[in-house]
Parts: sequence; structure tokens; C-alpha cells
Amino acid sequence: MRKSYSVLIENIFSLLTLRALEYVLAFILVPYLIRVLGPLHFGMIAFMQGIMEYFRIFVDFGYSLTAPKAIAQAEEQKIGSLFAKYFYGKVCILIFVTAVFFAVYNLQRIFLGNTIDILLFQVMYCGIIGNVLFPVWFFQG
Repeated sequence: MRKSYSVLIENIFSLLTLRALEYVLAFILVPYLIRVLGPLHFGMIAFMQGIMEYFRIFVDFGYSLTAPKAIAQAEEQKIGSLFAKYFYGKVCILIFVTAVFFAVYNLQRIFLGNTIDILLFQVMYCGIIGNVLFPVWFFQG
């Protein structure tokens, strides 16, 4: 019992240290990035990160809640089929979201004449692709 208590304290301390370093790093980096990029470009990046979070939420589609439970409760021989089902489901949603975005992008460019920085979108979209390809939900299960 004493051993598990010390491991718990060590894990809590490690997580607190990690979170504190994230805040300190953000506190240092944000003013630097605003100075280097300028307010306009920094705002464009922040706006695109917000849009990408909506994409990430839509592509995730609750898999981070249902998949770990299903994998944890599954028998050993069914884990592979569950992994394939959830993984290919996320890939299909990613393809659908990408097609819808480019359709809306082209329609608004034609009718409204507004354009977003498509290169910035593509760079930020790599995070969504990474979210789909790296199955965090599988390791949680």
C-alpha cells in the first residue's frame, strides 16, 4: 500500500510539473511570436487554430469516449476488428470533412470573392490528419 501511494504522489507531481511548464512556455512564447510574426499573421494563425479545433471535434465524433470503453471490454480476439472499425470510421469522416471544406471554400471563393490562406490551412490541417492517424483512443482502452 505504501508503494502505490508514493507512485501516486510521483505521478501527480509529474503532471503538475508538466502543466506548469506548459504555462510558462506559453507565457514566454506568445509575446515573442507576436513580435516576430506581427499581430496580423499571429491573428491569422490563432483564427485557423480555432477552425481546426472544430474540425478535430467533428472528426473525433465521440470516438475518444466510446472506443476505449469498447476496447477495454472486448475479448482479446475482437480487439483487431474493433480497432479497424473505429480507425476506418475516423478516416471516412476525415475524407468527408475535407471534401465538404474544399467545396465550401471553392463556392465562397467564386460567389463572395473572399479567400483564406490555403497554405496556412493545409499546414494546420496536418494536425487533424495526425489526430486521425495516431489512435490515442486505442491506447486509452
